[in-house]
Formats: sequence, C-alpha cells, structure tokens
Amino acid sequence: MDISGVLSLKDFIAELAITISTGGNLVMNFPPDKNGRVLPIFEERLRDIGKFIGAHEEAIYTTKPWIFQNDTDSTIWYTSRLRNASGFDPYRYYNPQQENNTIIYAFVLEWPIDNIVSMPLIIPTRKTTITLLGTNISLPVVLDFDGGMETSIAGISAPLFPSLDVFVLKIEYAADQNVNPLED
Repeated sequence: MDISGVLSLKDFIAELAITISTGGNLVMNFPPDKNGRVLPIFEERLRDIGKFIGAHEEAIYTTKPWIFQNDTDSTIWYTSRLRNASGFDPYRYYNPQQENNTIIYAFVLEWPIDNIVSMPLIIPTRKTTITLLGTNISLPVVLDFDGGMETSIAGISAPLFPSLDVFVLKIEYAADQNVNPLED
C-alpha cells in the first residue's frame, strides 16, 4: 500500500470541519490488509481522530451549519447549536444567529502567524465570550475595525491545546444577525 495517499491528521480534521460546516456527513474507509488486519498507519489515524473528536465532540455531534459556513479566507469553518431548539424545524439546514440562543463553534484550520484569530463575520456584544474548546480557557473578545471580532491565543502554551493541528473556539452571545444562507 502506498501511504502517500493517506490523509494526514490535519487534512482529515480539515475535511471533517468543512463537511459538517456544510451540512454533510463523512464516511471513513480504513481497509484491512490481505490478512484482515488494520494497518498501523490507520490505527494511528483512528486513535488520533478519536482524541480530537473526544475533545471537540460538542462542536461536531448534533450541530448544524451556522448562517455562514466559513470566514472570508476559508481557514475558519463554523458549526452551531441552539441552547433551546423548541419551535424550530428539527430538519432545518442551518441554525439562525440569535444572541441568547446560538452557540457558534469556529474550527481554526491554520495557526495564525500573529496568534490573532480574526472572525469578521461574527458580530460581538458586551456579553460575547470565547472559550478554547476542550479546555476552560477564556479568550479576550476584541472588536475588529470592520465590525467583526478577533481574539488572541498568544498567552496559551501549546500543551494546553487539545490539538495542535486544528483548534476550535466556542463563541457564545454573539449579536443577532438576520441572515438566510439559502437565499442569494
């Protein structure tokens, strides 16, 4: 088997984030060798994928696409959940942005060179909070000049991140936005 065709963990997680941010499902194929055994490279990937999902399951399971699938540079992809989904169609394609109801999860696929994560599509309020998912670490909310927001990860040492390949931010209490992604 040519392992050059096997996705790296980072590439797999990016594929996972993009897939769930667009409302899709991801099927993984880990074929056994001719003796019916799972190859060590696949065992390693499965173990690492399991660790990532375990630390970030809140942003993966039972989430829906947010009103924006990704930020302008395509290195941040969003999922979301509602605190209270009563009154909403359970088969809706996306979650609306409601300040007191919507939780946004930002999958950051590329480590920012300056340790600043810019999210120009999220409008903060005085109540907006950002947490590094998989930890209890709160991050600062800074209003961006363009109306969005940004945060700094500079003060967090690398071992505190659940994953160094991709990290996930949990954003709560962002401003209401009346956007329907299904309309042009």
